[in-house]
Amino acid sequence: MGQKMWGYCYALAVLTSIALAAPLPAADDTAGESSSSGQTRASMQAAAERRIEAALDSPLKAPLEFIATPLNQVTQVLSEDYDLPIVIDVAALDAVASSPEVEVNSSIGNVTLRSALDLMLRNTGEGDLTYIIDKEVLMITTQEEAEKRLQILVYRVDDLIDSDRFATTAERDAGVDQLNEVIVATVEHESWMENGTGEGEIQFFTPGMMVISQTRRVHDQVEDLLQRLRTAKAEVDADAAGRQATAATQPVTRSIAISDQAVADCEKTRNMIRQALEKSVNWQRELPEGDSSEVFLYVLPNRVLVRHVPDMVRQVERVVHEITPTPGGSGCGINEPSQGKSPDHPTPASADSKATAAAPDLADAPAASEDDN
Repeated sequence: MGQKMWGYCYALAVLTSIALAAPLPAADDTAGESSSSGQTRASMQAAAERRIEAALDSPLKAPLEFIATPLNQVTQVLSEDYDLPIVIDVAALDAVASSPEVEVNSSIGNVTLRSALDLMLRNTGEGDLTYIIDKEVLMITTQEEAEKRLQILVYRVDDLIDSDRFATTAERDAGVDQLNEVIVATVEHESWMENGTGEGEIQFFTPGMMVISQTRRVHDQVEDLLQRLRTAKAEVDADAAGRQATAATQPVTRSIAISDQAVADCEKTRNMIRQALEKSVNWQRELPEGDSSEVFLYVLPNRVLVRHVPDMVRQVERVVHEITPTPGGSGCGINEPSQGKSPDHPTPASADSKATAAAPDLADAPAASEDDN
């Protein structure tokens, strides 16, 4: 009996130790599962709503031809044809003395389902019907009820407010303010809380996101406005790129000042500057457009006068700024530029008295640097 009792006690102790050693569900794990479940539900709802939106944006499969057809029969046909969950808000229709049996008369074709549905409901009953997307279904309801149901949508607008990656914070903030002003001023002005007359709100969230709480109708108008802005911006950017490309092929004239007195006093220094430019700049690169006779390079006593395409002019300017003249007299000269590239042929003009005579006003002009197209 004593041995049996001891055996029971030992077994109980082992079971107790196993139970104590087993890990309890962590609070964080429970919270994580809850968060994951919430994200899954939100993801499923978003996916369902995207499917409905895609169906609405698709072209009609066939014209909507209905004559004195009850609304509930019309919605059944559309539901089957477009694989859409469609319900009728009976309570809302009752409130305006309408019903799911209200007659529909419609003859619409060659548009999207969204436009066809808008037109059909606008011409049904007293013209106060519309639709919303709610709880993963397309719901036929009244305008009054739709105005009470605000939807929160997130829009990506970084391409409209932050197209320049080098923009400062102040410039980005200005872009945000400008987009906000455009929307609340041009889309259903009376529907925005900011205008003191509505419930709609806009908040911007970094990076480049816009959160809007509004009715379905206003959201549709906001999306349309954003698309129009993107189309216009693409055209503006294309025009700017075209002008920039054209400008890059047009010769410009620049006067690059050399302030060191050693250059004016020493012809040898000027010749060395010219030689350095010949070695460092690929002057004979073909002009994309125009006659090569339009380009020139003169080394004058107090400046370098150059005419070429903008990229070549910048190369000349860089080399001139890298050159350091040494004092005048028998020891005059320059320090060679840091890097060079020899052209196949010499530059088209020489730094002699003829060049100086060709531009005497520049030789005596004050130090300056300017472009002349």
